[in-house]
Amino acid sequence: MHNPDYSGGPFAARLLKGISRLPRIFLLDIAVLLIIFGITLLLQWASGAHFAALGAEPDEASHYVTGVMIRDYLNVGLLHNPITFAEEFYLHYPRVGFGLWPPLFHLFSGAWMLAFGTDRMSVMFMLAGLTTIWAFVLYKIGRPVIGTTGALISAVVLVFLPTTQKSTSAVMLDIPLAVMMLLAIAAYTRYLDTEKIADAFLFGLCAAVALLIKYNALALALLPPLCVVIAGKHYLWRTKSFWLPAAVVLVIAGPWYFAMRHLVRYAADPGGGLPPLATNLLTNAKGIVFVAGPVVFALAALGCVLMGVNMRNRLNILNGKHRSLYFVSAATVLAVFFFHGIYPLYESRYLLPVAPALIVLSWPAIGYMYSILVNRPSVPMAAFVFVVAIHAAATFAVPVKKTGEYVQAADNVLAAGLPGNGAVLVSADRVGEGMLTAEFVMRDHRPDHYVVRASKLLASQTLMGDDYRLIYQSPEEIMKALDSIPIEIVVIQQCPKGRCGEHENLLTQTVARYPQRWRLASVLPSETGSPILIYQITGNEGKSLQTLRIDMTHTLGTTLEKH
Repeated sequence: MHNPDYSGGPFAARLLKGISRLPRIFLLDIAVLLIIFGITLLLQWASGAHFAALGAEPDEASHYVTGVMIRDYLNVGLLHNPITFAEEFYLHYPRVGFGLWPPLFHLFSGAWMLAFGTDRMSVMFMLAGLTTIWAFVLYKIGRPVIGTTGALISAVVLVFLPTTQKSTSAVMLDIPLAVMMLLAIAAYTRYLDTEKIADAFLFGLCAAVALLIKYNALALALLPPLCVVIAGKHYLWRTKSFWLPAAVVLVIAGPWYFAMRHLVRYAADPGGGLPPLATNLLTNAKGIVFVAGPVVFALAALGCVLMGVNMRNRLNILNGKHRSLYFVSAATVLAVFFFHGIYPLYESRYLLPVAPALIVLSWPAIGYMYSILVNRPSVPMAAFVFVVAIHAAATFAVPVKKTGEYVQAADNVLAAGLPGNGAVLVSADRVGEGMLTAEFVMRDHRPDHYVVRASKLLASQTLMGDDYRLIYQSPEEIMKALDSIPIEIVVIQQCPKGRCGEHENLLTQTVARYPQRWRLASVLPSETGSPILIYQITGNEGKSLQTLRIDMTHTLGTTLEKH
């Protein structure tokens, strides 16, 4: 029998011939995807994310742990009561946030980790892939407008933005949300061009999916009216197609928001006092200037001016075929600005959906400058290099993820001999407590060890730290509680002043009150805060957990207990 020659020869020739028959545009898209993914992965690796704990943002550990819980339920728990499964998982790893955010990203990440594992490398590849998709969508939007090279440069600029890099290295909802909002921009652009019901439905579908990723997608509710005003198509108010997206969102996303309305209100509560509206608007305005870099913002502003004065005779790129794209991009910037200007919490990552819109709005300005300089040899290239250099000098940086000490802390705790079903107490701010929890989730044959957070065991408070009260009032009460669980190992990192509450001071007093029981096993330096102290409590060595009680009245209206 003749065996095919897989080392080369006829087989290789047939393979090359088959590839050559593929559409050229398909091969180009594959090449662009690989270029974007390679750049994204390289920047992610340079940030240190592949070796750091999940604590770049306060909620990063929560998103990871929630995804792992869903992964484990899909793997072994489908025949179990999901509520009972989630409660048991939370008692082991108290950083689950299911219900505090919409479920789609957690379901997606859970399915991803079921297929590719829960280790750090798997999660980082997932995040790099999502950013690649986001940049590739921008490339596909831009190619008919400014050509392949210009569209690829735009996609690379998006990937290189510091806020993009930081979000690509953190298990957060912002990049997935930005992907869906950019798809929504594309869908509404098509709707403005065609005014067809199918395109209105597609926009509603994208908006509904975005709302099932993160609440910030509510900014999309402002997009249609702003587009109508900017484009001057006021007759759309009277059409069924204009209102169709709202109905689609209500049908698809409405049931989740209604069923989880208590947790939605709880998670949306900003806590503390509200900043003045003018201050919040000013902060978000400044953020929009810098989210894509001041050079891109300046070019986008010039592009809007050019659109306003309608200089079609000098700028071919502003033909009517692409005007809707610029209208929708400008409306996106305004929608995100107004939504976050009113909502009293600000993070630069909240403005990520604005970045591709600003890049799109910069295209008319770039096209106009090119039309002026095109007849002067070497000038366009020199101008391009100059603009890129100014943008890079003003914007480019690689945000470093400096959380490796908690990776070492988890290794040290396990090396100290913590038994299966043994309990470790971690006292830090919520970022530190979350990082150690996530590290145990990553290492354990779940469910295994119990990670007990001091902020949950020793005190009761809301997600934002309001309604704070102590559960134990003295070092004696705390020591008795730790022995009853029992806790064998304690990890302590002193919080910045005023961030953690009185329970931290009581725990420090407990260490001083019982020096014969608390043996300092190791001290780990930290680049971002106080050293991490790891204690072993003598008398509790080798013991498995006996009892644990966690107050969850603020979220679940009950107390979780383990006996």
